Amino acid sequence: MTGALTTGAVVAAAGMSSRMKAFKPMLPLAGSSIIRTALATLKSAGVSTIVVVTGNRAGHLMEHLADMDVVFVHNEDYARTDMYQSACLGLRRIHGKTDRVFFLPADVPLFARRSLLAMMEHMDRIHCDILVPTHMGVRGHPLLLEDRVIPALLSYSGEDGLRGAVEAYAGVKAVLEVPDMGTTIDADRPEDYELLRRYARDRRE
Repeated sequence: MTGALTTGAVVAAAGMSSRMKAFKPMLPLAGSSIIRTALATLKSAGVSTIVVVTGNRAGHLMEHLADMDVVFVHNEDYARTDMYQSACLGLRRIHGKTDRVFFLPADVPLFARRSLLAMMEHMDRIHCDILVPTHMGVRGHPLLLEDRVIPALLSYSGEDGLRGAVEAYAGVKAVLEVPDMGTTIDADRPEDYELLRRYARDRRE
């Protein structure tokens, strides 16, 4: 299905969670927590190396994930930088260690294993450099990046963060429509978190 290619992931979990007013990665979800749910799905799809970028409440998060065999990278400037800086730290750490890399913010946890497998298969088939999942036309996470594109993303000097870096990339980019609303639901605000909880409950029923 995916041959001998290796797949890693970078999970950005350094933010202040200011709009949520609670530390999003460790909020309860589906009998676990938001970030542990995301990591478990990545591992279930064969993701071999996972880098978690910490910042706010780094010590608590590292303790929370102590049994999950992940690599931690700390964003010292998490209170003054945006997610792009955390993405760069994680991508720099994982560059050269796997053939391709999923990237996601920690508050998008309910993507399905089948979506990850479909994305890897699609990238293999069409040989794109960057693949973005969409659901009903809405862009979601995680992104899937060929390892070789990481230097170009790291060199981006614009003001539009990771989205701007992806848009500025001159290589082959593609989108894949997936029947998976979980790729588009985050926990940015309390009402979003409630939607996540309902969606997780509905998936089990």
